[in-house]
Amino acid sequence: MTQQETEAKAKAEADAKAKAEADAVAKAEADEKAKADAELVPRKELNATYARMKQAERERDELAKKFADEEKAKLSETDRVKKELEEQTKAAERGKKALATVERMLEAEMKSLPDNARALVPEDLSPEEKLEQVQKIRASGLLGKEHTITTPGGKPARTDGKQFTSADLQRMMRDPVEYDKNKDAIQAQVTANGGRLEP
Repeated sequence: MTQQETEAKAKAEADAKAKAEADAVAKAEADEKAKADAELVPRKELNATYARMKQAERERDELAKKFADEEKAKLSETDRVKKELEEQTKAAERGKKALATVERMLEAEMKSLPDNARALVPEDLSPEEKLEQVQKIRASGLLGKEHTITTPGGKPARTDGKQFTSADLQRMMRDPVEYDKNKDAIQAQVTANGGRLEP
């Protein structure tokens, strides 16, 4: 074999070896790329996952808003009920005060009626109805004409137009404040009755 042939053969072997090494490197790179691609999430699947995540966020936000609206509605209803309760409580208090006032007026009116006239007021009536009945009795004229005695200043001795009785006087003697308040009226009545308390 000639030198030339030997060199050609060595060159061919070197070329073959270099090509084999290059092919091996290219194959290793291709395998590595294929492996890396296999490990990556495909874009389509990634987009689907992202869409599901956004949908879950929207649903969460909607639920949070719905819950907040329900809580607000509950608070509004609670406030409304609380306000109604306060108004009813105030109305009940006003009703109690009004009833107490009516009962005081009725008591004063009943005390001023003669015994026989008190029997004309049925016991089973409410205080308001009793007071109305007393006013009807007075308006009917059943009690006769009431004589008004005035004090020296010209004011009525009693606001109900009746005369003080000895029982009234005895009661007032036990209550100095009431006696002081009515002493002018009592004196006017005694003067009008010719020196006597009762005619």
